Amino acid sequence: MSSPSISPVTAYTVRLPDGQEFGPASIAQIAAWARDGRLPMGAKLVGPDGGISDASVHAELANHLVRATTNVHRPPTDQPAIDNTGLGRIIPTSNPASLISYYVGLISCLTGPLGLIGGTVAIVFGIKALKRYNANPAIHGRTHAWVGILTGTLALLLGILSSVALVAAIINTR
Repeated sequence: MSSPSISPVTAYTVRLPDGQEFGPASIAQIAAWARDGRLPMGAKLVGPDGGISDASVHAELANHLVRATTNVHRPPTDQPAIDNTGLGRIIPTSNPASLISYYVGLISCLTGPLGLIGGTVAIVFGIKALKRYNANPAIHGRTHAWVGILTGTLALLLGILSSVALVAAIINTR
């Protein structure tokens, strides 16, 4: 019996026996998950056309599937599970860079010269969060990232102004 042919570049989704889904991912990535012991017996591959097949019939995966599902300690991906509940949309825990950008940007606006550092951090993490969001919009956090970038920019400008004012005050006292 030959294994079904699967394209190495097509994006597949993995459906675990408990109903969790991970992906989309290439078959090479899914094979890496299987070699790492992250796929249990009974895992299904869902193709881009919606067709479902048992992962154990694919030669690339069959020898690596974990025999007991209790041995699977981590999800197939290295990314956190996506929270699509209402609260997960309000507080995007699936995209922690957006939260870091948001809070650091807000706090940095109040720190005077330290806004130079905090504003830079907020901008960098905001850009990182936007890149993650653009790669996978299901993780949310776009608004938090933009607020972080904008407040980070404001903190950076306030930091520059307060630093210039501080230096000017020091020069004037001498």
